[in-house]
Amino acid sequence: MSFLPFALDLSGRRIVCIGGGRVGTRRAISFADAGAEVTVISPEITDQLAADDRITVRLREFAAGDLAGADLAHTATGVDEVDAAVVTEATAQRVWCVDASNAGRATAHVLVRRVVGDLTVAVHANGDPRRSRAVADSLVATLTDSPHQA
Repeated sequence: MSFLPFALDLSGRRIVCIGGGRVGTRRAISFADAGAEVTVISPEITDQLAADDRITVRLREFAAGDLAGADLAHTATGVDEVDAAVVTEATAQRVWCVDASNAGRATAHVLVRRVVGDLTVAVHANGDPRRSRAVADSLVATLTDSPHQA
C-alpha cells in the first residue's frame, strides 16, 4: 500500500473511536484537542477518558451501524475480530479508518507528531510506531540543537 501524508482540519468532524484503553484514550483526546466531535465506544475506559467532558462515551461493545455519519473511525481494541469488523464497516461506508492493531489493514494512519515552535514534524514509518517515534525525536533533537533553529 502507498500512503500520502495529509494534515487535516478535524474541527467539527465526527470521529468514532472503538476501544477505551491506553491507545484509544490517547488518540481520542488528541482528536478532541484538534476540535473533533469524538465518540468512544468501549465496554471499559480509562479514568483519563472518563474525566474528559469533551468526549461522548458509550460503555458497550462495538455494533454494526456505529460508524454511521462518521468522518473517521479509529479502532484500538486489541481484539483482532473486533478491529477487523470496524475496518470492514468503515470501508463499506467509505469512512477512513485507523487500525492501531494492524497497520496493514488500515485505510488511514495517525503520524507521529512533534511540535517545535511553529514547526510540526510528522513521521510515518509504514506502520512501525516505535521507528516513527525514534525518527521524530531525532529530528526534533537535531532541530533544537541547531544554531539555526527552525
